[in-house]
Amino acid sequence: KDLRRGYVAGDTKANPPKGAADFTAQV
Repeated sequence: KDLRRGYVAGDTKANPPKGAADFTAQV
């Protein structure tokens, strides 16, 4: 979970809209 969280955080920083959507879909 920690690893995924870190990956999402990095992605979100680069692409907030895409990262947020991905995070929601994954969760």
